[in-house]
Amino acid sequence: LYGSEVNILPGGGLTLDRRHLDGLDYAVAGIHGFCYEDAGAVKNTDSVIACMRDPKVRFISHPDSNRYPMDYRALVEGAKEYSVALELNNSSLRYPQARPGCVENYRTMIPLCMELGVPIVVNTDAHDPSHVGIFTEARELLSSLAVNEDLILNNDAEKLKAFLLKKP
Repeated sequence: LYGSEVNILPGGGLTLDRRHLDGLDYAVAGIHGFCYEDAGAVKNTDSVIACMRDPKVRFISHPDSNRYPMDYRALVEGAKEYSVALELNNSSLRYPQARPGCVENYRTMIPLCMELGVPIVVNTDAHDPSHVGIFTEARELLSSLAVNEDLILNNDAEKLKAFLLKKP
């Protein structure tokens, strides 16, 4: 399977053109400061939900920082509507000073995912090779929230593959 992380633009556009998106099996879309300026919780959430309408967007990366506040109920409802999974990013939890508010925001978002049956993916987002495969902080958070393993997509290769190949 071929995938790529792409940047969300204001209004929900993506930084990868249609021709290249169409060559992918899936895209992981996320807000990154070098191409997105905070527009407040409502507009930030609207931009993320708008990008979910693209059938290649199957995951939203690190929707966790107060630098780009979100309406988490609306975000999770949008993910449910468009069959998109939301990420729990271990790197955010490991370096919370870089993603302020991430712990509290995950403590809001993940119970909403459990309530609405929206799947999550757990990712190291390791920017350093020594952190690949280390999920210590994410495991602790998931345990403290009593998350059912069925909610996590990438704890089983077949479950993840079925999600990716299922067309929304």
